[in-house]
Amino acid sequence: MRHSFIAAVMGALLAAPLISGCSDNNTSYESSSELTTEAPETTAPAEEETTEKASEAESEEISVNTADVVSNGNDILYIMDNGDFVYVTEKNDQDGPHEVYVRDNRKGSTEELDLPEYSVVYHCDGEKLYYYSPDEGLCVYDEGKSSLLSKDTKSADFVPRRESFYFFDDGILFCCPDGEETEIKIMDYSGKLSQESFHIDHKNARIVGYADIGGKTCLICSYDVGVKEHIIAFDGASSASYKELAVGESPVITGGKLYYIDFNKLYSIPVDGGEPKQVSETPCMKYCFLGDKLIFTDTKSVFSLDSSGEKEIMDCGDLTECDFIKEIGTADGRLFVRGGSGAFYSCLAETDEKGRIIEEIYSGEKRN
Repeated sequence: MRHSFIAAVMGALLAAPLISGCSDNNTSYESSSELTTEAPETTAPAEEETTEKASEAESEEISVNTADVVSNGNDILYIMDNGDFVYVTEKNDQDGPHEVYVRDNRKGSTEELDLPEYSVVYHCDGEKLYYYSPDEGLCVYDEGKSSLLSKDTKSADFVPRRESFYFFDDGILFCCPDGEETEIKIMDYSGKLSQESFHIDHKNARIVGYADIGGKTCLICSYDVGVKEHIIAFDGASSASYKELAVGESPVITGGKLYYIDFNKLYSIPVDGGEPKQVSETPCMKYCFLGDKLIFTDTKSVFSLDSSGEKEIMDCGDLTECDFIKEIGTADGRLFVRGGSGAFYSCLAETDEKGRIIEEIYSGEKRN
């Protein structure tokens, strides 16, 4: 069941008119089981220490809050309430190939969606698509018509990453760059903004999700320092009340754990305290969750991991004319894999949990 995020979290986070959730005096995860403002000697565990702690991969018990993970982690394919698929393909025009979104009714009819060029779809509620237009900001696409939700979502010169927005039942959280800080605002699905907001003292911060830590519901965010992504938790109880959970890439919160990739290896750590554990010895570039299984790829093969261990379930060669795996993801409790070859060719397929292809949904044209 998805949580009512405004009711459970926003009341605590936004108790003050403006909350500074982070500061340069980062609090390490190991320093306390409670959120604290005391500054440690170091901002994060050394990379060598993290690797040493997790030198041997162990079988992983997978517990997934599927609704939230899928809603805010899916960008490979969207399934509408009537069964239509929405996904990205490549279109070849006079100026060369470029990506477009199409809607496929699964009965032989596919139409290109009339979205502005370079738009990116972030979310689907079953009836409407929520996409980012470079010229306007976050928009909603409903029955062939587009409308802007809020001009405040517009970034200056770039399309923000998918994780700059967080969709939940009662509304949308979104990140706005503000000099060297990031302001996180809230709006409902009509585009009405809350008067409340809070700041993170780092630019271009993003939203990972939320978790219960020490009896408090905390917002999990990340921000970049150089090439590293720092993942933090805070509850807004006081200024700079937070702690650093880990340093890595592609963070996902589910089942009381934080998953992340560091140096192409997948790790997990309990959000309420504990040591990081290397989940698999096999390199991991992309991952997702399917029931009680963790599915990941090293770009050549797809692997399944559960409490019984890890096994390879498919190879990029199982897809038509593909030399590598580009993406994996789930939608409606189903696994989808996108393979590729060269700069533009891609093939999208639905598979079962054992890697057997159920259907190739789309296969592009080879270009020399």
